[in-house]
Amino acid sequence: MELGSEFNIRLEELEETQNSIYHRLKNYNSCYLDSGRSAIKLILKELKMGEVLLPEYICDSVIQAFLGFDIKFYRLKEDLTIDLDDLHSRVNDDTRVVYLMHYFGVLQPEKILEQVLFIKNQNNFIIIEDTTHSLFSKLQTIGDYCVCSLRKWFAIPDGGVLYSKNSLECCNLIDLKTNKSINKAYGMILKTLYLVNEIEVNLLYRKIFIDAEKEIDENEEIKKISKFSEYLLKCYNVSYLITKRKENYAQLLREIVAIGLKPIVEIEEACCPFVLPISIDKRDDLRAYLEKNKVYCAIHWPLEKTSLYENLRSRNMSMKILSLPIDQRYGTYEISYLISVLKDYGES
Repeated sequence: MELGSEFNIRLEELEETQNSIYHRLKNYNSCYLDSGRSAIKLILKELKMGEVLLPEYICDSVIQAFLGFDIKFYRLKEDLTIDLDDLHSRVNDDTRVVYLMHYFGVLQPEKILEQVLFIKNQNNFIIIEDTTHSLFSKLQTIGDYCVCSLRKWFAIPDGGVLYSKNSLECCNLIDLKTNKSINKAYGMILKTLYLVNEIEVNLLYRKIFIDAEKEIDENEEIKKISKFSEYLLKCYNVSYLITKRKENYAQLLREIVAIGLKPIVEIEEACCPFVLPISIDKRDDLRAYLEKNKVYCAIHWPLEKTSLYENLRSRNMSMKILSLPIDQRYGTYEISYLISVLKDYGES
């Protein structure tokens, strides 16, 4: 058994559904791209250079998308909600963008969103709402434009989406090429062969994943989503995804609380969890123990190579946080295994 890490593709299970992400976003103008970073870059093509306000805890790929702008960071509270006083103090005439992030499936509180919208209406900036963690909690709150990295939710080799109630003329401003680099798909298929048949190809597919991520990080072009990923997205049932994630989260939450662990944010029942994030002092020790038992947990996010590493608050969060997998690949059996490994670590 192996939990976490990259998704795998089961070709024999592919069948188009009427409840795909395309149906969920049918009331929005949308543009499907190769990554969430490309979605951000496409919006920025219409903006004059100036200042952009990002939250002080964010993925480096977001920071990289805004290179060329004057990047400033606004504070978050311990529960990852926006510090309104700090945000308000940083907005000025040069502010072009305020970047809004919902963390781990939890939406920013409505009262905070109302105040951010009030600040926006007093100033001339746009709100880019990152729904990478919150896509299935709520499609949109106050964003002028929404961006999401779809490959964080689905078994696809590439994929992001830009969507909005506003016109997306930016999608027609340039002749976008279709992404044809889907090498990651080979790794996703090999991973299935490993999981189902125990074929020893895990080192091979892990190398493919590493190389594919490096290729994405180094790509400067804005491209449309690959045809293969475009088809795969038609085959993934969103209702099933939401149901399984909620069930897995609830099962895992009950058990980890009993052994002294707790999530860093509280996810309401109406929301769909992205992962189950915990904060623990000896994070790397726990992560290594989990990996030894074939449980691979992501860190949202490593900041060592970013400008945020100098921010003590951001660095402390990054060094303690660990994201436990609860996604739709798994059920009661797999979550029970994860719980048993966590208990064994606590007793060791």
